[in-house]
Amino acid sequence: MRKASYCAVGLGLSALLITTVLPAQTQVTPPFHFTILGDRTGGATPGVFDQIWHDVAAEDPAFVLSVGDSIEGLRDASAESEWQQVEKVLAPYRRFPLYLTPGNHDIWSAFSRQLFEKHAQHATHYSFDYEQVHFTILDNSRSGAALSQ
Repeated sequence: MRKASYCAVGLGLSALLITTVLPAQTQVTPPFHFTILGDRTGGATPGVFDQIWHDVAAEDPAFVLSVGDSIEGLRDASAESEWQQVEKVLAPYRRFPLYLTPGNHDIWSAFSRQLFEKHAQHATHYSFDYEQVHFTILDNSRSGAALSQ
């Protein structure tokens, strides 16, 4: 017998699917915690993202997930410099695995998709396992219809 549970989180135009599958004879591992970072678009206040990461580090999560919209985006000309600003904030916290979910401010064109994949170090759709939990990151950054199929 297998026990399965899932949690689907729809976040604006981003989506995250978390699935737990436990075979009947599998020992349950100790609990773990992770952090979910919210959307930082809409006129991010200087210093707040830095403070959030400081607070995240104090909690010592197993990893960090974003809900998307890591940059203001929407303009190819400024996208790389915006990602570089994010990277600068992230540099001291690289000990925490970071899983970025693409949001509509992260991907709006072919060029912005390339930048997202470069900075996220993942394709736009991907998955990973942590302990006995499988996480699936879905890209719904350019269409609300993609998840209904």
